[in-house]
Amino acid sequence: MKKFLYGILSIFMLFVASCKEPQPDVEAPKPEITITEGVITENQIEFYLSATDADEVAYHFQETTDEVPMLTPELLFKNGEVFTASTEPVSFVMENLKPETEYTVYAAAGKEGEYFSEIKELTLTTSEMPKLLQFVSKSKTGFTYKINAQDGQQYLHGYLEGWFFEYMLAMSQSEEGDEFDLNIFVWNLLADNGILGESSQIVDWYTGKEYPTRGDVAYLVPGMKYYVLAAIWDEDRGGWTEDPEVISIQLEEPGKSDKSVNCMIDALEPYKVSVRMEMDADQVSFYMYDFFEKSQYKSYVAENGKEAIMDYVAEYSLGKGQAKINTYTDTWTVDPGTSYMFCLYGVDINGDEFYSELEVNVPLPDASIYLSMNPYERDLENLNTYNTLKVSCAFADFIGLDYESSVFHLAGGPVEKSLFDEVVTTAGLSGTIEELQENGEMMYALGLTGMGLNPIVVDDELFAQLTDEGSFEKIYTGLKPDTEYIYMVIAFYDDNIMCRIVSAATDPAPVDVEESEAYKAYLGNWTVTGQNTLTWSNSDLKTFNIRFERLTSNRSYKVYGWSTSGLGQEFPFEASFIPETGKIAIHTPQVLGEVQIEGKTYEVRFVGKNYNLYSDNPDQLIVLPDHEGVAYTGKINEPYLTLLSEMFQYANDWKEYKSMSYVFYDKETEEYFASEEYDLVYFQTQRAE
Repeated sequence: MKKFLYGILSIFMLFVASCKEPQPDVEAPKPEITITEGVITENQIEFYLSATDADEVAYHFQETTDEVPMLTPELLFKNGEVFTASTEPVSFVMENLKPETEYTVYAAAGKEGEYFSEIKELTLTTSEMPKLLQFVSKSKTGFTYKINAQDGQQYLHGYLEGWFFEYMLAMSQSEEGDEFDLNIFVWNLLADNGILGESSQIVDWYTGKEYPTRGDVAYLVPGMKYYVLAAIWDEDRGGWTEDPEVISIQLEEPGKSDKSVNCMIDALEPYKVSVRMEMDADQVSFYMYDFFEKSQYKSYVAENGKEAIMDYVAEYSLGKGQAKINTYTDTWTVDPGTSYMFCLYGVDINGDEFYSELEVNVPLPDASIYLSMNPYERDLENLNTYNTLKVSCAFADFIGLDYESSVFHLAGGPVEKSLFDEVVTTAGLSGTIEELQENGEMMYALGLTGMGLNPIVVDDELFAQLTDEGSFEKIYTGLKPDTEYIYMVIAFYDDNIMCRIVSAATDPAPVDVEESEAYKAYLGNWTVTGQNTLTWSNSDLKTFNIRFERLTSNRSYKVYGWSTSGLGQEFPFEASFIPETGKIAIHTPQVLGEVQIEGKTYEVRFVGKNYNLYSDNPDQLIVLPDHEGVAYTGKINEPYLTLLSEMFQYANDWKEYKSMSYVFYDKETEEYFASEEYDLVYFQTQRAE
């Protein structure tokens, strides 16, 4: 708590010592003192002191008289009020003063008791008796003020924490500069935080009292400064009719309490911490708490001192204790393996304070590896399920990946299962894949031998993807058809060797057969007609001329022309033929290549689109970035090719695509950009004449 002493020193105490000029041995920067004016009322004066190149400041405050005291810095430091110097302005409030009376403050700065600044003085005058707001009393747990209003006269009034008022004041002054208006500033605060009142009244605020009009219980911290605001409000006359009034009130300093709040860890998990607080509501008025990373806590203490943490919690904490509730639990999301400090400040029913801390060490989670391998097909890239496997791997709860000390050993590629089985048998091992992968040390040793084909290696590209995204994908080509393969990932982590093994088989190679009539029926030119997303009108239909060309016989097609630009001709997309049904399927998204636009590289993608439910434009179509699969299926009903959107689940809701189109994708920002003038919707496809 900031502990300020207020009062007026007798002028006679300042003239009892002899003067002695300091004689520094070495030249040092001369201390400088600055005095600035604060809030002034009819019975109190606030001023701010700041100093540079100083460790102490001293001041003397008195009613201004014709006799100016002959002060020296040495006398001021000997007989005046002395405080630790601060480069930031520190508030001092003189209370119980006379209205409309002139006072003078004298101040100087010093360093090491030897170097002193010149004495500066500032003359301030208390205001006349307020027309509206009047301070009455204060204690450790609350304060009272009087509203002097005429019968039936309405006004807004209330209080704000001193730090908040001063913070908002500094922000407004900085932002508005010469345009700053104090009256407008206070009126705005009252509009946001004030309570409507009528006629004269005595208003008291004290800790623990419920104030329904304020929507909260009062948490008044002993020793803390508060600002009381009030202004006349007359709606019939257009709102504010008089200048607002402001007084500052600093509560009395607390003593040390022997009461406490019992704090204990209620739940401790790698990503969540709960702390339970238990108290005797008959003995404790309220408490406030905060939760800091230990590194931040230690840095703050090192810079500001241990007591500063208590001050911070008392003044700024948003975690207010539940007055009149004996037990309360709060929960935080945390980082695994990180230490935290739970800090609690409390006030008992007598207005005395207590403080406690609780260290929380968050454990590391159990790391996991998720691994899958499946046949993969992309005819456009000559990738087929009979010669291609796609591996997907995700690392969960691995903390602090390090290439050198926590090396992830990734298999150089799929290994034929027959060779894998041969190596395992030769090593004298047996069991299922699930059983074998539990023996990480042995599988690592076998991997070093090469598994008969591929020794375990570290793949730089995959490791970089792993550290950036927590997962990786890789497509392995040139594999044997109709062959079962093994893929293995081994990781060193937390003094353990973790191993995951999966198996998958490529499909049999296709047999050369004559093209089916159903496959050949899709080849050739088609006309697509529909509404466009520029006008969404049946009177403004647009047309694409598209072309199906042979990609892989009886399996797939290249589709050209689905575009308002040349992209449809330069980057044809793929449609799959389904022999069992005679239908086609269009999968999205499809990555088709790259383009350079103004020196930047973008991926060209063919995607399905749906309505943007979060846009002001209900007709806007967007890409659903985390969904992939079949977008449309098609079937010939001469002379038409009927394309129907597939239903799919997205964000716990069933959806269907409204269009397909080309887009540009920025891999760095993971953003999509329109490449087409419009999208075609509610379209119909038929053979071109």
